[in-house]
Amino acid sequence: MTKHFLIILLLLSLPNILNAQSIKNVNKIDEVLTRNVDVTGNGKQDKIVLHLWAKSINSPFSWTLSIVEDGKEIFSYSSNDSNEDKNFNDDGYVSDCRGYLECKKKYYFHDILENIVLTKNQYNVEGMLKSPSHVSIGKTYLEKCCTIHGSKADTILMNMEKKLRNGTAIVISIPVSPVMSGTPMVFAPEIGRFVPIYQD
Repeated sequence: MTKHFLIILLLLSLPNILNAQSIKNVNKIDEVLTRNVDVTGNGKQDKIVLHLWAKSINSPFSWTLSIVEDGKEIFSYSSNDSNEDKNFNDDGYVSDCRGYLECKKKYYFHDILENIVLTKNQYNVEGMLKSPSHVSIGKTYLEKCCTIHGSKADTILMNMEKKLRNGTAIVISIPVSPVMSGTPMVFAPEIGRFVPIYQD
């Protein structure tokens, strides 16, 4: 009797268990957003893929942003925003919104993808190029990523500088947070990578 009673009890409670699990899954965030825009400067649209996930909209988000050119991933960045989540309550942390949920949704579901490509009024070309860090950060990156140095590194950086000066460079920046921009980068076709061009 006891065994049969337990089986009946389990069967009766199963719909509630499944329903609770369904509610849990409904609240879970697992979204993939995309934007097509030329970020490599070859005149063709590249695919930017933003994958967001969290236990719920009220939980800290984790995310990965990838850039795909002709089906090949050429850049990837990941972030866990546990330290940022509480800041969405602060006025002005995200522009043009009010409240935790509205500002959080605006940042993750709109601002990250929309603000990757910097407009020309968002950076100072001459200021970047006059900075000693322009050359040093580029050379350090090329040495570390690709074992490129000497005249080859100089040529890559010179080509990037030329594009920046004549206005043909596409500058991207992956945000660290709503109030902190990431390192500005320009795509170097010679190595198929985005190279940092400036660092504070």
